[in-house]
Amino acid sequence: MKKEKFAIVSDIHANIYALNVFMEYLENRYQVTDILNLGDFVQIGPHPKEVTEIVLSDKRFINILGNNEIAILKRDPTVSSENDYAHQDWTIKQLGSDLVSKLGQLSKSNILKLNEKKALMIHSRPFSTTSMPLLFQGKSLDDFAKDYDGMGVDYVFFGHTHSQAYINYHDDKIFINPGSLGCSKESIISFCVAEIDALSITFSFENIRYDDRKLMGDFVGLNVPSRERILQLFYGIES
Repeated sequence: MKKEKFAIVSDIHANIYALNVFMEYLENRYQVTDILNLGDFVQIGPHPKEVTEIVLSDKRFINILGNNEIAILKRDPTVSSENDYAHQDWTIKQLGSDLVSKLGQLSKSNILKLNEKKALMIHSRPFSTTSMPLLFQGKSLDDFAKDYDGMGVDYVFFGHTHSQAYINYHDDKIFINPGSLGCSKESIISFCVAEIDALSITFSFENIRYDDRKLMGDFVGLNVPSRERILQLFYGIES
C-alpha cells in the first residue's frame, strides 16, 4: 500500500498570510490527501472571507466548527463586551450571507476511519467548544483522557488552546494538538502532518516562522473592531 499523508490544523483565525504560507509549504514539501481543520478559522484576524472561501472550497479540507464559528451562527452570550459583538457583526458582514449559510452546514465534531482505527476531530471538549480541555485547567492527564471515555475512538485531534503542538499517549488513545496555525505571539505557524499506511500512522509537527507585518498592518488598514484588545490578547502587542 502506498503511504498517504494528511495534515491537521487548528485555529487559523482569519489569518490569510499564515494560511497561504502553510498551503505553499504543503505544495512544496508534502502531497497531502486531506487537511483536517479543527475549527476557529473565521474570527479574530482581518481576513475572514478570504480564509473561509479557501477552507470551504478546497476539497482537501475536512472542517468542523470551533467556538468562533458558533459565535457567528448564533450570537455568543458569553462574550465580555459590546466590542466583541461589534467584531462578530463586522465578521458577519465580511463573510456575507452565503458563506454564513455554508458555515451552518458544518458540525461540531467528526469521526474518521484511519485504517482499522477511528479518529475524533473536535475543537475543544466533547460537550463544549468554548471551555479549555481539562489538561489546560490544571487537571491530570487521567482526568483529561476520561473526558473522551465511551466515544469509541483511538485518536483525538483537538485545538483551541493556541499552545505548542504536542502528542500525548494515554491508555489506548493518542491525543494530538497541532497548535495554532494563524494566531501566535511568536509569528509561528504550527501544524501536524500524519503519514498513514496499512500498518501504522506516524505524526510529525511543523513550526514555520513567517513575516506577520502585513497581518498587523491590515488590522489597522481594514479597521478591524476590537483590534487593540485582539492584538494584546492574542499577539502580545501593546497599543
